[in-house]
This record gives sequence, C-alpha cells and structure tokens, in this order.
Amino acid sequence: MDDFKQQELAKLFYKELLKIHQGKLDERGKIDGLYFLINLIFVEATREERLQFSTAFARLAFVFQKHKVEKKVQFWIHSFRRERWNLSNYKEKTTPKDIYELGVKATAEGISSIFNQKINKEVKAIIAAKNTFVYTPVAIKEFRKRARVVLLEDDEVKQEFVGKDEENPTEIIQIRYNIADQNENFNATVREIRSNFGFPITVNLIDVGIDKDGVYRPRAFVVDPDYLVDVSAISECFKEFGTEPLLYLLKKFMPFESTKYLMIGNIANFFLDELMTNPEATFKETFPRVFRLNPLAFVLFEESVMREIWQKSQKHFLNLKRYVVQEFKKFEIEPQDCFIEPSFFSERYGIQGRLDAFYIGEEKSAIIELKSGKAYMPNRYGISNNHFTQTLLYDLIVRSVYQDKVEPVNYIFYSGIDDRQLRYAPAIKAQQFEAIQTRNQILAIEKRLESAGSQDFKNIFHRLSPGRFPQIKGFLAADLAKFEKTYQGMTDLEREYFHAFCGFISREHRLAKVGQEGVENLNGHAGLWRDAFVDKEANFDLLGFLEIAENKVREEAPLLVFNRTEKTHPLANFRNGDIAILYPYQAEKTSVLNSQIF
Repeated sequence: MDDFKQQELAKLFYKELLKIHQGKLDERGKIDGLYFLINLIFVEATREERLQFSTAFARLAFVFQKHKVEKKVQFWIHSFRRERWNLSNYKEKTTPKDIYELGVKATAEGISSIFNQKINKEVKAIIAAKNTFVYTPVAIKEFRKRARVVLLEDDEVKQEFVGKDEENPTEIIQIRYNIADQNENFNATVREIRSNFGFPITVNLIDVGIDKDGVYRPRAFVVDPDYLVDVSAISECFKEFGTEPLLYLLKKFMPFESTKYLMIGNIANFFLDELMTNPEATFKETFPRVFRLNPLAFVLFEESVMREIWQKSQKHFLNLKRYVVQEFKKFEIEPQDCFIEPSFFSERYGIQGRLDAFYIGEEKSAIIELKSGKAYMPNRYGISNNHFTQTLLYDLIVRSVYQDKVEPVNYIFYSGIDDRQLRYAPAIKAQQFEAIQTRNQILAIEKRLESAGSQDFKNIFHRLSPGRFPQIKGFLAADLAKFEKTYQGMTDLEREYFHAFCGFISREHRLAKVGQEGVENLNGHAGLWRDAFVDKEANFDLLGFLEIAENKVREEAPLLVFNRTEKTHPLANFRNGDIAILYPYQAEKTSVLNSQIF
C-alpha cells in the first residue's frame, strides 16, 4: 500500500471514529460501532494481500506482525474486542463508559500504527486522559521453542490446563490459554480438547513463554503430535473462499479419478526430476519415458486427450529446463545441489511432507514446490491459497528437522504459465499457526470417526451437504452433492454398516500411526522416534551401522546395495518386500526427526 493511500485511509477512518463519537447512540451502541469499525480497518489493511483468514484473530495477528504494532496497542485492541463480547457480564468497576473509552483509544492508536499516520488533533481531543485498562508486560523468565506436555484437566475459571511437562514430570504445571494477544486463535482447539479428545492428552506447546509464576504461555498447541498429518491434506482445506476442515473428510470418500490435469502434473514432476539429474535432456527423448509412470491411465485416454497432454507437456518441459539451466542460479539456487522429493517428519508440529525440491547450501536454503496448473484467485504474491499454505507448512517442517539452524526461502514454481514462473512465498507466522490450528481440527475429525455409533459421529456426515456450504462452487460442490445423494440414498442397514466400517478403519489407522500405549512393541509409525535406539536393536526393528557398497540410484533401475559392519546386530534382518526407512545414524538421537528420510 503506497503512502498516499495510507494517508487517505487514515483520514477516512479518523473521520468515521469522530462520527461515532459525535453520534446520538448510547454507549453500548457506540461500542458496537467502534467494534465494526475496527474490523473494517483490519479488513482494509489486508485487502491487497488477498489472503484468507478463518478467524478475526488470525487477521489481527497477521496485521500486527506485518506492521510491527506495539505490544501495548495490541493489548488495547484485543482487550476492547474481549470486553465488547463480555459487555453483559462486565465487572463492577468496569462500566460501559470504560469500555467505550478503551475502544476510542484502541481504534485511534490502531489506525496510527497500521497506516503510519499521526493521530490528528480532533481525535486526540476525544481520547480519555486516563485508561482503566493499563498494559503491564508479563515478565517472562524462560522461553522454549517447544514443550511436550500431558494435559490432565481443565480449569475453565482460570482458563488454564493443568498438566505435566515431560522434561520435568514430577511437577504439576499450568498452561494458560485464551490469551488475547497470543493464543486466542487456538480456542477452537481448546474446545475440541474439552469435548472430543478428553484427558489425559499429549500436546506440544510451541513458542512457550514461562512467566515468573511458572505458568506456561504458548503461542500454539499441537494436539497428539505423534499423529503426523500430511501437509497436502491440510493445505487442501485452504480455499479461495476460506478454510474448511470438512473438505478433508469429503476427500476420504471420493473415488480416485485419473484426469488429464493430474497426468500433466505427474509429468511435470517427472520432468523436474529428470532435468535436475540431466540438464541436457531433450523433450523428444524424455517424453516417451512418462508412459512408465502409469501405463493403464494412459490407455484410458482418448487420442485427442493424449495429443493435448503431449502439447501442453512441451511447455512445462521448456519452462523447467530454462530454470534448471539458467534461472535458478539467479536466485542463488544450484540445481546440482538440490534434493529431489525429499521426505521429512516433524513431531514438533505433528506433520509430514515430501517436498518437490529442496536446496541447502552454505549461505542459503530454498524450498521449491512445483505446480502444473495456474494460480486460482491468487494472493498478493501471485499464489493460490492452498499452495501458499503448503509452503508455510514445509517451512515449519524444514526448520523443525534442522533445529532452527536453517531458514529456507520458499517458492512456488508454476511451470505451465508464460511469465514469472517462480514466485516467492514468505513465511508468515500468523498464517503458519492458522494452518496448525486446521491440522488440529483434522485430528478432531479423525477422533470423531473413531467413535462409530455416537451421535456426534453421525452428525458429521450430515454436514457434508452443498446446502451447508453455499460459498463452495464447481467441482467441490459437485462432490458434496454426490456424497449427499449416496449417503441419503442408503438403507438404514447400509448406513449402519457404513458407520461401523468407517469407525473400524479409523481406529486401525490410528493404531498404524501411533500404536497403543501399554501394549509391548506397539508404537506404530511413531515408534520411529518414540522407541529408543537400544530397544529397536533389541527387538530387531533396526538394521543399523550399514555401509553403502553400490549406489545406482541415478540409473534406470535405481538400486542401493549395503554391507553389514561389525556394529550391525547379527540377528537383525528384513524379509523380501518389506518397506524400510533409511536415515543417517546420529549418536543414538532420534535422528529420523533430524534429517531427510528415504
């Protein structure tokens, strides 16, 4: 936003503030007027960003971060919002007059901070000299990037969870939630913990300040962090109309269809892999090899569709080759040093993902996510909402794996467009935490699915109806209509079977993910980092201390051959066809979380 526009908007909002003050409404009416004016200010401050925010708090947090708004101004704005909602239950010493005066001050200071304009004389004159709401910074004695805790109960009066910290398990701790300027956006998670997850429950607290009284004050909550949710599943809940976690549930029941668009996307990813390995490759020699990706899918396409795929694929190939050979170096990315499709686990944030390309050098690292389509209703960075969220989550994963020693620059590569194919996607903390909040809601859906037979379980399927989502159009609306028609068309017996089967599959899925506490050797996928190194060796779950004898990963039939060493457990072995995860040994640490995995 340029200086002139900022100046004009500030004038307009100051004028509206004076109009509310001079109006004939009573104090309660004026409080409502100020509340709607503040919301309008923040909407206008984010209009050019074209980002989607699921809550007002998320929008406020973004604006505060972008414009570096002072803590005391944030406090006044959040306090006014909260007091306005609690107006009918205001404390004896806090009257509507106090709340209105706070609103005037919060609005004026907010306009000044966001639009970088001084408060004019007329507005200064209506700001009360004294303020009942005094900002007192909380004294933080300790800060931790992450604390893994077990929540035992909820004290709703104090707005605190009671629990224990795994690093100090003998002491009872308090974890404060609903902090207006810090973690209010996770109130939905708090409600799910109370009504759905229950106690005890393991939670990761992120960016935790511990005050002088020992109370934990986190910025974010990650529920059940050993249950890793795929990044793409979370990002697909972020659409141009907003964020909707139920889209995750809808996708579970829609049949897979191989379309030309999906095929072109797979081909573009194949081209990137090939060109990163061999920049001199030509389209003529490379395209015939794409048939090996999915021969049956190609057989089902009409000849005209195949011709279209071939034509569009040439454009993707030429754009990718130009960047691999020339353009990436302008962004300080060396293609020969990029990892192609590296996979990572992040127990810190409870997510997992496979990047399209990851560059890590001495001075810079970069995440590159390839998209074969166009940006739909792009934000100010020229990126679709779901694609942008995907890079934000990948950014969290990389920082987690490399223990905050790597700060990647994130890009989306639109290989099918004519200009500015590589687009910068900045890491915005407020948006990242909104994505983690959505991840928690996805887990809440999974939890409901596990409880087959309950009313809450049945209600969730009735919510998958186009009538409940009038903002959803196109393919998604058609999918909702298809699900509703099928579900409502079932007989009672068919529906009961469907419910029972969903519950069974969901419980099996959880067992595969995190296992079952108290059952020996049953930690599921989470055993990769939850089980100690010595326990894995004792149970023959680990074939360790191997040396590479042959490395043929760049050949037509990629193959790795290993030799055992003196340290390899003599009884450890795998059967033919077993799936294994390969990662470097790092002195018995949980290195599966601290490195790329294969």
